[in-house]
Amino acid sequence: MKTFKSKVGLEIVIPICVILGGVSLLMINESSWLGLTIIIITAVFILHLFLTTDYTITEDELKIKSGFVYKKTIKIVEIKRITETRDIMSSPANSIDRLEITFNNFDRVLVSPKEKTEFIRLLTAINPDIKVKLKS
Repeated sequence: MKTFKSKVGLEIVIPICVILGGVSLLMINESSWLGLTIIIITAVFILHLFLTTDYTITEDELKIKSGFVYKKTIKIVEIKRITETRDIMSSPANSIDRLEITFNNFDRVLVSPKEKTEFIRLLTAINPDIKVKLKS
């Protein structure tokens, strides 16, 4: 069993910080303490997601977790394809440097493990029928 943390990309972090920081300054300037409290709670929630997004490979399953919001278990034998992508669709991935995992017939999930090469190596060692398509 090996757990991979999600890569954290500045292309996601910077816009979130700018938006939350700007709205926080506006709330402080307007003395809107309720609004500031909501922004702080939102920031803590987002931080929680960033810190708890990970992907665990067991002997026959891939477990994807992002906080208490998203949990998915995929049988590795059901994985058909892994494709490198920069798709910005909402997913349990903290970077746009992502892998699209296609499983079953038409299901897919986007992940962004820090150690992509090792992640792919472990999955293909368990299921050598996985087709891998990398951009580089």
